[in-house]
Amino acid sequence: MYSFRRVICGSVVLLAVAAGAPADDRESLKSLAEKALKAGGGEKLQAVKAWTFTEKVRGKTTTYRRYVQLPNRFRTEIESELDGKPSKSVIVIDEGKGWSVSDGKLEEMSAEDVAGWRKGAFWVSAPILGPRMLSDPDTALTKLPEVKIEHRASVGVKLARKDYGTIRLYFDREIGRLLKVESDYMAEDGKKGVTEVILSDFREVGGVMVPHKKTQQEGGRVFGEWDVTEYKFADMLDPKLFEKPSQPTFVTGFLAIKKEVEAKQSKLDAAFNKDDVASKTEDERAAARKRYAQEWGKITSPAAEKVMTAVRTHAADPAAVEALVWVANGSYGRSSDLGNDAAELLRKHHLIHKQTIELAYRHALGPLKWTEPLLRAQLAAADLPTTDRPRLLYSLAQVKQTHSELSRMLAEISDEQLSWMEGYYGKDTLASLRKIDAARAEAEAIKLFTELGDKYGSEKLVREITFGELAKSTIYEIQNLSVGKTAPEINGEDTEGVKFKLSDYRGKVVMLSFWGTWCGPCMRLVPHEREIVGRLKDKPFALIGVNSDADKIKLKAAMVKARITWRSFWCGEKGYDGDIPKAWNVNGWPTIYILDHKGVVRGKQVMTAKELDRVIDKLVSEVDAKK
Repeated sequence: MYSFRRVICGSVVLLAVAAGAPADDRESLKSLAEKALKAGGGEKLQAVKAWTFTEKVRGKTTTYRRYVQLPNRFRTEIESELDGKPSKSVIVIDEGKGWSVSDGKLEEMSAEDVAGWRKGAFWVSAPILGPRMLSDPDTALTKLPEVKIEHRASVGVKLARKDYGTIRLYFDREIGRLLKVESDYMAEDGKKGVTEVILSDFREVGGVMVPHKKTQQEGGRVFGEWDVTEYKFADMLDPKLFEKPSQPTFVTGFLAIKKEVEAKQSKLDAAFNKDDVASKTEDERAAARKRYAQEWGKITSPAAEKVMTAVRTHAADPAAVEALVWVANGSYGRSSDLGNDAAELLRKHHLIHKQTIELAYRHALGPLKWTEPLLRAQLAAADLPTTDRPRLLYSLAQVKQTHSELSRMLAEISDEQLSWMEGYYGKDTLASLRKIDAARAEAEAIKLFTELGDKYGSEKLVREITFGELAKSTIYEIQNLSVGKTAPEINGEDTEGVKFKLSDYRGKVVMLSFWGTWCGPCMRLVPHEREIVGRLKDKPFALIGVNSDADKIKLKAAMVKARITWRSFWCGEKGYDGDIPKAWNVNGWPTIYILDHKGVVRGKQVMTAKELDRVIDKLVSEVDAKK
């Protein structure tokens, strides 16, 4: 939904201060009120009940068409270009109700949004109505100190209305012409400031003197210029302008399907969570996950098919973006072809739409067929917003890293694990992964991460993490922590404060588990970890943890309660931001590495308990065979 701040003031939110009872300077402003009314058009201005006008942003493709029907009806039509194609949004306020249509999607406004837009109408209308509002009995007036505007002495007046808020108007002291409209604002970072619009190029339209140019500035800096044209005044505008807008039939159908799917998924999630909690073994949890995946596919696949059937012929319409993103976002396994089709339509028609960019960014770690082509096309687009370029470059680098790792993994995994992955990602996706040259994909990933660090090293992705830090740590991970690499040393202290090293366990197969008591999946893995430790207690095997709890006292109590007897490196009071997780580029918990007796990484992020057992048992058997 469009908000008032986006349309009127760019990155600011106008403050709406309800009129309490400011000192009313009406009498001392009487002479100015008379001059202002005369300069604005006198009786013609007093008689204005409704009008329309167009605002065109200079140097941009954005146009605002405004419709105002006093006292409380307002409509704005916003036309611009998105991905080089026309885009239109509509905002309608009818008394206490309001609606917005953006990319074809209709949304009903909250009471708060409606109030904000009514205050927005006050701001937009001020350049026309301002002169007559000095005589409005419902507006409280406060005289402000004189200022110079364009070398002319100007009298400032603060106007406050209970139903619209507060603004400041500045009039030419001699002739009463309105020269500036001003308001306080609050930026998205919470800082306050003042936005002002200088009015100029006054011409008479229908007996009313109106500005044909607006210049928005803050602190003396110009932020935008508007050409204001096509003024028309009337007693009554067409009432249909202020009725609830309609939306395309295919959008209505999509939203109904989406709502139905979300309701079914909510029930499925609740059932899965219940099964997961009730499961006592990893086998039972695996069975619950398999049932969930099967039922999830039964819900989403037919729904995605219906949506694509309805949307495909309207794919070029900006109103189709949300539906196409929805299909691409949730189409795996049996419906992966539909996801590929949706992503291709987004690439063709809506390449740098903000939702398409977010879709590509979110799926960087999944091996879907469409992610790499979409990301490459976006990065090649000349009109890609500069702020999105580092994120998408980071995503493409992650895609190549994922390709390298998965292509190696597919050569080692069990038939059961392969079957699960085929069901989730689709056979065609895995077939294409098998054809990838892992070494070449790895080299390209390093090249892309290096480019990311060189070009955007100081820019931040999240919190205080820069792209430079991410690039450095990921390159380190690729070169030192990939399957087939000798794992780097870890020097640290255990939870008792005793120093030890990872290399102390050379000669044994090591399961290195990055965990924390705050992490639900980590703690659900503990019973199976106990089973592994017990089953292999007389074998060349060690389970070593890397714990991320910041409070050591609470950690030790939790370890006793969970019967965790194996040793863990403690990350210190920084927790998951500690030196060890950073050095190993751990971004998800739990993270598991399997090292052979020589310290070489042989498994990484093993997905199921059975697969974990298979990899460990195989490596332990290799050590036993050499004795």
